[in-house]
Amino acid sequence: MSDVVIRALNNADWDAVTTFLETLSATKQPIHPDRFVHWYTDVVMAYPQATIADYHAVFLKKTIVAVIHTRPFVLRYGRAVLNVAGIDLLCVHPDYTALGYAEALLKELLTHVAEQGVHLVLHYVDNVDTHLAFSQFGFSPVWADYSVQIPTSEASALAQPLQMRVALPRDLPTMAELYARQWGQRVTCERNGASWRWHIAHSRGQAMVVVDERDAIWGYLWHLPDDFSTRVEVIAESPAAIRTCLAYSGRRWQQAGYDTFRWCVPPDDVIIPFAQQMVSLTLNASYFPNRGWLGRVIDARAMLQALLSEIIAQAKVTRSDIDWSGFVLSVAPNGVDIGLRQDSNSQCHLSLRDFMQVLFGTLRPETLAVREPLSSASVQLLEALFPPRIAALAPYDWF
Repeated sequence: MSDVVIRALNNADWDAVTTFLETLSATKQPIHPDRFVHWYTDVVMAYPQATIADYHAVFLKKTIVAVIHTRPFVLRYGRAVLNVAGIDLLCVHPDYTALGYAEALLKELLTHVAEQGVHLVLHYVDNVDTHLAFSQFGFSPVWADYSVQIPTSEASALAQPLQMRVALPRDLPTMAELYARQWGQRVTCERNGASWRWHIAHSRGQAMVVVDERDAIWGYLWHLPDDFSTRVEVIAESPAAIRTCLAYSGRRWQQAGYDTFRWCVPPDDVIIPFAQQMVSLTLNASYFPNRGWLGRVIDARAMLQALLSEIIAQAKVTRSDIDWSGFVLSVAPNGVDIGLRQDSNSQCHLSLRDFMQVLFGTLRPETLAVREPLSSASVQLLEALFPPRIAALAPYDWF
Protein backbone atom coordinates (compact mmCIF):
# COMPACT_ATOMS: atom_id res chain seq x y z
CA MET A 1 0.00 0.00 0.00
CA SER A 2 1.27 3.48 -0.89
CA ASP A 3 2.47 5.72 1.92
CA VAL A 4 0.82 8.69 0.13
CA VAL A 5 -2.90 9.40 0.54
CA ILE A 6 -4.75 12.41 -0.91
CA ARG A 7 -8.22 13.15 0.43
CA ALA A 8 -10.62 15.69 1.91
CA LEU A 9 -10.18 16.36 5.60
CA ASN A 10 -12.63 15.35 8.32
CA ASN A 11 -13.06 16.43 11.93
CA ALA A 12 -10.50 13.90 13.15
CA ASP A 13 -7.80 15.71 11.12
CA TRP A 14 -7.93 19.05 12.97
CA ASP A 15 -4.88 18.42 15.12
CA ALA A 16 -2.85 17.30 12.09
CA VAL A 17 -3.77 20.30 9.93
CA THR A 18 -3.18 22.71 12.83
CA THR A 19 0.31 21.26 13.35
CA PHE A 20 1.02 21.57 9.62
CA LEU A 21 -0.08 25.22 9.51
CA GLU A 22 1.92 26.08 12.62
CA THR A 23 5.02 24.53 11.05
CA LEU A 24 4.38 26.33 7.79
CA SER A 25 3.88 29.70 9.49
CA ALA A 26 7.17 29.31 11.35
CA THR A 27 8.96 28.42 8.11
CA LYS A 28 7.41 31.09 5.89
CA GLN A 29 7.47 33.72 8.64
CA PRO A 30 4.32 35.67 7.72
CA ILE A 31 3.82 39.11 9.24
CA HIS A 32 1.49 37.71 11.90
CA PRO A 33 2.05 33.94 12.26
CA ASP A 34 -0.56 33.68 15.01
CA ARG A 35 -3.19 35.25 12.75
CA PHE A 36 -2.18 32.94 9.88
CA VAL A 37 -2.97 29.81 11.86
CA HIS A 38 -6.08 31.29 13.49
CA TRP A 39 -7.42 32.38 10.11
CA TYR A 40 -7.19 28.96 8.49
CA THR A 41 -8.24 26.89 11.50
CA ASP A 42 -11.02 29.06 12.92
CA VAL A 43 -12.11 32.05 10.84
CA VAL A 44 -12.58 30.41 7.44
CA MET A 45 -14.65 27.70 9.09
CA ALA A 46 -17.15 30.36 10.17
CA TYR A 47 -17.72 31.39 6.53
CA PRO A 48 -21.28 30.57 5.33
CA GLN A 49 -21.53 26.98 4.05
CA ALA A 50 -17.90 26.23 4.93
CA THR A 51 -17.05 22.65 5.93
CA ILE A 52 -13.90 20.77 6.85
CA ALA A 53 -14.20 19.03 3.46
CA ASP A 54 -13.17 22.35 1.85
CA TYR A 55 -9.65 21.27 2.85
CA HIS A 56 -7.80 18.60 0.90
CA ALA A 57 -4.41 17.33 1.98
CA VAL A 58 -1.57 15.03 1.03
CA PHE A 59 -0.78 12.59 3.82
CA LEU A 60 2.65 10.96 3.84
CA LYS A 61 2.68 8.14 6.37
CA LYS A 62 -0.29 9.83 8.11
CA THR A 63 1.53 13.19 8.30
CA ILE A 64 0.19 16.16 6.31
CA VAL A 65 2.78 17.53 3.88
CA ALA A 66 0.56 19.66 1.60
CA VAL A 67 -2.82 21.39 1.87
CA ILE A 68 -5.27 23.14 -0.43
CA HIS A 69 -8.32 25.07 0.76
CA THR A 70 -11.25 26.50 -1.18
CA ARG A 71 -13.94 28.98 -0.23
CA PRO A 72 -17.41 28.51 -1.78
CA PHE A 73 -19.24 31.55 -3.10
CA VAL A 74 -21.70 32.69 -5.75
CA LEU A 75 -20.65 34.81 -8.71
CA ARG A 76 -23.45 36.96 -10.06
CA TYR A 77 -23.78 37.46 -13.82
CA GLY A 78 -26.74 39.76 -14.31
CA ARG A 79 -29.70 37.76 -12.99
CA ALA A 80 -27.83 34.47 -13.37
CA VAL A 81 -25.51 33.00 -10.77
CA LEU A 82 -22.52 30.68 -10.96
CA ASN A 83 -21.28 28.40 -8.19
CA VAL A 84 -17.60 29.11 -7.65
CA ALA A 85 -14.82 27.58 -5.58
CA GLY A 86 -12.10 30.11 -4.76
CA ILE A 87 -8.68 28.65 -3.96
CA ASP A 88 -7.34 30.72 -1.08
CA LEU A 89 -4.56 28.41 0.14
CA LEU A 90 -2.22 26.00 -1.61
CA CYS A 91 0.93 25.18 0.30
CA VAL A 92 3.50 22.39 0.48
CA HIS A 93 5.87 21.79 3.38
CA PRO A 94 9.30 23.15 2.31
CA ASP A 95 10.88 19.71 2.85
CA TYR A 96 8.57 18.20 0.24
CA THR A 97 8.52 20.72 -2.61
CA ALA A 98 9.06 19.79 -6.28
CA LEU A 99 7.69 16.29 -5.67
CA GLY A 100 4.40 16.82 -7.48
CA TYR A 101 2.23 17.20 -4.38
CA ALA A 102 0.78 20.58 -5.43
CA GLU A 103 -0.20 19.17 -8.81
CA ALA A 104 -1.71 16.09 -7.15
CA LEU A 105 -3.79 18.30 -4.85
CA LEU A 106 -5.07 20.37 -7.76
CA LYS A 107 -6.10 17.24 -9.62
CA GLU A 108 -7.92 15.89 -6.56
CA LEU A 109 -9.61 19.25 -5.95
CA LEU A 110 -10.90 19.56 -9.52
CA THR A 111 -12.41 16.09 -9.27
CA HIS A 112 -14.04 16.95 -5.93
CA VAL A 113 -15.61 20.26 -6.99
CA ALA A 114 -16.96 18.67 -10.18
CA GLU A 115 -18.94 16.30 -7.95
CA GLN A 116 -20.22 19.29 -5.92
CA GLY A 117 -21.79 21.08 -8.89
CA VAL A 118 -19.20 23.85 -9.09
CA HIS A 119 -19.19 25.77 -12.39
CA LEU A 120 -15.90 27.61 -12.06
CA VAL A 121 -12.73 27.61 -9.95
CA LEU A 122 -10.90 30.91 -9.36
CA HIS A 123 -7.47 31.60 -7.96
CA TYR A 124 -5.30 34.72 -7.74
CA VAL A 125 -1.72 34.07 -8.81
CA ASP A 126 0.99 36.67 -8.19
CA ASN A 127 4.03 34.87 -9.57
CA VAL A 128 4.85 33.14 -12.84
CA ASP A 129 6.10 29.88 -11.31
CA THR A 130 2.75 29.27 -9.62
CA HIS A 131 0.95 30.04 -12.88
CA LEU A 132 2.88 27.30 -14.66
CA ALA A 133 1.41 24.72 -12.28
CA PHE A 134 -2.13 26.05 -12.73
CA SER A 135 -1.87 26.37 -16.51
CA GLN A 136 -1.24 22.63 -16.72
CA PHE A 137 -4.75 22.12 -15.37
CA GLY A 138 -6.57 24.45 -17.75
CA PHE A 139 -6.48 27.70 -15.74
CA SER A 140 -6.28 30.91 -17.76
CA PRO A 141 -6.72 34.66 -17.08
CA VAL A 142 -10.35 35.70 -16.76
CA TRP A 143 -10.32 39.45 -16.09
CA ALA A 144 -8.05 42.41 -15.45
CA ASP A 145 -6.96 44.04 -12.20
CA TYR A 146 -8.42 47.55 -12.00
CA SER A 147 -7.16 50.34 -9.77
CA VAL A 148 -6.90 54.10 -9.43
CA GLN A 149 -3.67 55.73 -8.20
CA ILE A 150 -3.70 59.08 -6.37
CA PRO A 151 -0.94 61.27 -4.87
CA THR A 152 -1.08 61.19 -1.09
CA SER A 153 -0.09 64.86 -0.82
CA GLU A 154 -3.12 66.00 -2.82
CA ALA A 155 -5.60 63.70 -1.08
CA SER A 156 -4.35 64.44 2.44
CA ALA A 157 -4.75 68.18 1.82
CA LEU A 158 -8.48 67.82 1.13
CA ALA A 159 -10.99 68.95 3.70
CA GLN A 160 -12.96 66.07 5.21
CA PRO A 161 -16.59 67.28 5.07
CA LEU A 162 -18.05 64.14 6.67
CA GLN A 163 -16.98 61.90 9.53
CA MET A 164 -15.67 58.34 9.49
CA ARG A 165 -16.26 55.79 12.21
CA VAL A 166 -15.79 52.04 12.61
CA ALA A 167 -18.63 50.06 11.04
CA LEU A 168 -21.02 48.34 13.45
CA PRO A 169 -23.34 45.37 12.92
CA ARG A 170 -26.31 47.73 12.75
CA ASP A 171 -24.73 49.37 9.67
CA LEU A 172 -24.78 46.18 7.59
CA PRO A 173 -28.17 46.68 5.88
CA THR A 174 -27.14 50.14 4.63
CA MET A 175 -23.69 48.91 3.57
CA ALA A 176 -25.35 46.04 1.68
CA GLU A 177 -27.65 48.49 -0.12
CA LEU A 178 -24.68 50.66 -1.11
CA TYR A 179 -22.79 47.64 -2.41
CA ALA A 180 -25.80 46.40 -4.38
CA ARG A 181 -26.24 49.77 -6.09
CA GLN A 182 -22.56 50.27 -6.95
CA TRP A 183 -21.38 46.71 -7.63
CA GLY A 184 -24.57 44.72 -8.09
CA GLN A 185 -24.68 45.11 -11.88
CA ARG A 186 -21.13 43.90 -12.37
CA VAL A 187 -19.83 40.36 -12.56
CA THR A 188 -18.85 39.99 -8.93
CA CYS A 189 -19.62 38.15 -5.70
CA GLU A 190 -23.14 37.89 -4.40
CA ARG A 191 -23.34 38.87 -0.73
CA ASN A 192 -26.19 37.73 1.44
CA GLY A 193 -26.87 38.59 5.06
CA ALA A 194 -24.76 35.70 6.35
CA SER A 195 -21.70 36.70 4.31
CA TRP A 196 -22.03 40.34 5.40
CA ARG A 197 -22.15 39.26 9.04
CA TRP A 198 -19.09 37.08 8.51
CA HIS A 199 -17.18 39.99 6.96
CA ILE A 200 -17.95 42.40 9.78
CA ALA A 201 -17.27 39.84 12.52
CA HIS A 202 -14.25 38.00 11.17
CA SER A 203 -12.58 39.99 8.39
CA ARG A 204 -8.91 40.72 8.90
CA GLY A 205 -9.50 44.28 7.76
CA GLN A 206 -11.27 47.30 9.15
CA ALA A 207 -14.49 48.71 7.74
CA MET A 208 -15.16 52.42 8.19
CA VAL A 209 -18.46 54.10 7.36
CA VAL A 210 -18.83 57.68 6.15
CA VAL A 211 -21.53 59.48 8.12
CA ASP A 212 -23.04 62.96 8.34
CA GLU A 213 -24.03 64.85 11.48
CA ARG A 214 -27.21 62.73 11.76
CA ASP A 215 -25.12 59.52 11.54
CA ALA A 216 -26.65 58.75 8.13
CA ILE A 217 -24.29 56.57 6.08
CA TRP A 218 -23.10 57.87 2.69
CA GLY A 219 -20.40 55.33 1.97
CA TYR A 220 -17.87 52.98 3.47
CA LEU A 221 -14.19 52.12 3.10
CA TRP A 222 -12.59 48.79 3.96
CA HIS A 223 -8.88 48.01 4.13
CA LEU A 224 -6.41 45.72 5.85
CA PRO A 225 -4.79 47.61 8.74
CA ASP A 226 -1.25 46.41 7.97
CA ASP A 227 -1.53 46.34 4.16
CA PHE A 228 -0.96 49.20 1.71
CA SER A 229 -1.77 47.41 -1.54
CA THR A 230 -4.83 47.92 -3.76
CA ARG A 231 -6.90 45.75 -1.44
CA VAL A 232 -9.21 48.62 -0.55
CA GLU A 233 -12.96 48.60 -1.17
CA VAL A 234 -14.52 52.04 -1.45
CA ILE A 235 -18.22 52.71 -1.90
CA ALA A 236 -19.32 56.35 -1.89
CA GLU A 237 -22.46 57.94 -3.31
CA SER A 238 -21.91 61.67 -2.93
CA PRO A 239 -19.06 64.13 -3.64
CA ALA A 240 -18.73 64.79 0.09
CA ALA A 241 -18.38 61.07 0.84
CA ILE A 242 -15.80 60.63 -1.93
CA ARG A 243 -13.81 63.63 -0.69
CA THR A 244 -13.89 62.25 2.87
CA CYS A 245 -12.61 58.83 1.74
CA LEU A 246 -9.87 60.46 -0.34
CA ALA A 247 -8.72 62.57 2.62
CA TYR A 248 -8.78 59.56 4.96
CA SER A 249 -6.73 57.36 2.62
CA GLY A 250 -4.33 60.16 1.72
CA ARG A 251 -3.44 60.76 5.36
CA ARG A 252 -3.21 57.06 6.16
CA TRP A 253 -0.83 56.30 3.30
CA GLN A 254 1.15 59.50 3.83
CA GLN A 255 1.76 58.67 7.48
CA ALA A 256 3.08 55.28 6.34
CA GLY A 257 5.58 57.01 4.03
CA TYR A 258 3.89 56.51 0.65
CA ASP A 259 3.83 59.13 -2.11
CA THR A 260 0.76 57.57 -3.74
CA PHE A 261 -2.04 55.23 -2.77
CA ARG A 262 -4.24 52.94 -4.82
CA TRP A 263 -7.84 51.84 -4.56
CA CYS A 264 -9.36 48.86 -6.34
CA VAL A 265 -11.83 50.86 -8.41
CA PRO A 266 -13.15 49.80 -11.85
CA PRO A 267 -12.97 52.49 -14.56
CA ASP A 268 -16.77 52.82 -14.74
CA ASP A 269 -17.20 53.45 -11.01
CA VAL A 270 -19.13 56.56 -9.97
CA ILE A 271 -16.13 57.57 -7.84
CA ILE A 272 -13.97 58.34 -10.88
CA PRO A 273 -15.72 61.40 -12.40
CA PHE A 274 -16.09 63.05 -8.98
CA ALA A 275 -12.55 62.26 -7.83
CA GLN A 276 -11.13 63.68 -11.08
CA GLN A 277 -12.39 67.10 -9.99
CA MET A 278 -10.62 66.86 -6.63
CA VAL A 279 -7.21 65.21 -7.22
CA SER A 280 -4.88 64.01 -9.95
CA LEU A 281 -5.48 60.35 -10.62
CA THR A 282 -4.26 57.56 -12.87
CA LEU A 283 -6.52 54.72 -13.94
CA ASN A 284 -4.88 51.33 -14.32
CA ALA A 285 -6.17 48.17 -15.98
CA SER A 286 -3.49 45.52 -15.60
CA TYR A 287 -3.87 42.28 -17.53
CA PHE A 288 -1.25 39.55 -17.39
CA PRO A 289 -1.07 36.41 -19.54
CA ASN A 290 0.49 34.38 -16.74
CA ARG A 291 -0.78 35.76 -13.43
CA GLY A 292 -3.63 37.66 -11.80
CA TRP A 293 -7.14 36.20 -11.59
CA LEU A 294 -7.10 32.76 -13.20
CA GLY A 295 -10.18 30.65 -13.82
CA ARG A 296 -10.93 27.10 -14.84
CA VAL A 297 -14.33 25.96 -16.09
CA ILE A 298 -15.36 22.75 -14.33
CA ASP A 299 -18.69 21.92 -15.95
CA ALA A 300 -19.08 23.87 -19.17
CA ARG A 301 -22.54 22.46 -19.98
CA ALA A 302 -23.94 23.30 -16.57
CA MET A 303 -22.38 26.76 -16.70
CA LEU A 304 -23.92 27.50 -20.11
CA GLN A 305 -27.29 26.23 -18.90
CA ALA A 306 -27.10 28.60 -15.91
CA LEU A 307 -26.18 31.57 -18.12
CA LEU A 308 -28.21 30.93 -21.26
CA SER A 309 -31.46 32.71 -20.37
CA GLU A 310 -29.58 35.79 -19.08
CA ILE A 311 -27.34 35.96 -22.17
CA ILE A 312 -30.32 35.76 -24.53
CA ALA A 313 -32.35 38.26 -22.48
CA GLN A 314 -29.65 40.92 -22.65
CA ALA A 315 -29.09 40.24 -26.37
CA LYS A 316 -32.77 40.76 -27.16
CA VAL A 317 -32.57 44.25 -25.72
CA THR A 318 -30.08 45.38 -28.38
CA ARG A 319 -31.02 43.05 -31.27
CA SER A 320 -34.78 42.65 -31.36
CA ASP A 321 -34.52 42.04 -35.12
CA ILE A 322 -32.95 38.60 -34.62
CA ASP A 323 -35.01 35.41 -34.44
CA TRP A 324 -33.50 33.98 -31.28
CA SER A 325 -35.45 30.73 -31.50
CA GLY A 326 -32.64 29.40 -33.66
CA PHE A 327 -29.85 30.44 -31.33
CA VAL A 328 -27.24 27.79 -30.46
CA LEU A 329 -24.80 27.97 -27.54
CA SER A 330 -23.37 24.54 -26.86
CA VAL A 331 -20.26 22.79 -25.60
CA ALA A 332 -18.08 21.28 -28.29
CA PRO A 333 -14.73 19.49 -28.19
CA ASN A 334 -12.15 21.99 -26.87
CA GLY A 335 -14.56 24.88 -26.70
CA VAL A 336 -18.00 26.36 -27.33
CA ASP A 337 -20.11 26.63 -30.51
CA ILE A 338 -22.17 29.81 -30.94
CA GLY A 339 -24.44 30.88 -33.76
CA LEU A 340 -27.87 30.98 -35.41
CA ARG A 341 -29.10 27.82 -37.12
CA GLN A 342 -30.67 29.86 -39.92
CA ASP A 343 -27.44 31.80 -40.63
CA SER A 344 -24.30 29.75 -41.19
CA ASN A 345 -22.19 32.93 -41.42
CA SER A 346 -23.01 33.73 -37.79
CA GLN A 347 -21.70 30.41 -36.50
CA CYS A 348 -18.29 30.24 -34.81
CA HIS A 349 -16.24 28.15 -32.43
CA LEU A 350 -14.46 29.67 -29.43
CA SER A 351 -11.93 27.97 -27.18
CA LEU A 352 -12.95 27.84 -23.51
CA ARG A 353 -10.24 30.40 -22.76
CA ASP A 354 -11.58 32.85 -25.37
CA PHE A 355 -15.18 32.20 -24.35
CA MET A 356 -14.47 32.99 -20.69
CA GLN A 357 -12.71 36.23 -21.59
CA VAL A 358 -15.50 37.32 -23.95
CA LEU A 359 -18.09 36.31 -21.35
CA PHE A 360 -16.46 38.36 -18.58
CA GLY A 361 -15.68 41.36 -20.79
CA THR A 362 -11.89 41.07 -20.87
CA LEU A 363 -11.81 40.33 -24.61
CA ARG A 364 -14.07 42.15 -27.02
CA PRO A 365 -15.35 40.21 -30.08
CA GLU A 366 -13.92 42.73 -32.55
CA THR A 367 -10.52 42.32 -30.90
CA LEU A 368 -10.79 38.53 -30.98
CA ALA A 369 -11.51 38.75 -34.72
CA VAL A 370 -8.04 40.20 -35.28
CA ARG A 371 -6.45 36.80 -34.56
CA GLU A 372 -9.35 34.37 -35.12
CA PRO A 373 -11.20 33.71 -38.42
CA LEU A 374 -14.52 35.25 -37.39
CA SER A 375 -16.99 36.53 -39.97
CA SER A 376 -18.58 39.95 -39.58
CA ALA A 377 -21.90 38.23 -38.86
CA SER A 378 -20.41 36.18 -36.00
CA VAL A 379 -18.70 39.26 -34.55
CA GLN A 380 -22.00 41.16 -34.59
CA LEU A 381 -23.75 38.24 -32.91
CA LEU A 382 -21.07 38.00 -30.20
CA GLU A 383 -21.29 41.75 -29.59
CA ALA A 384 -25.05 41.45 -29.06
CA LEU A 385 -24.64 38.47 -26.73
CA PHE A 386 -21.76 39.89 -24.71
CA PRO A 387 -22.01 43.69 -24.45
CA PRO A 388 -19.16 45.57 -22.75
CA ARG A 389 -19.08 44.85 -19.03
CA ILE A 390 -16.64 45.11 -16.14
CA ALA A 391 -15.92 41.91 -14.24
CA ALA A 392 -14.15 42.30 -10.90
CA LEU A 393 -14.21 40.90 -7.40
CA ALA A 394 -14.72 43.60 -4.78
CA PRO A 395 -11.74 43.48 -2.37
CA TYR A 396 -13.86 42.45 0.62
CA ASP A 397 -14.34 39.12 -1.20
CA TRP A 398 -10.75 38.46 -2.22
CA PHE A 399 -9.32 35.19 -1.01
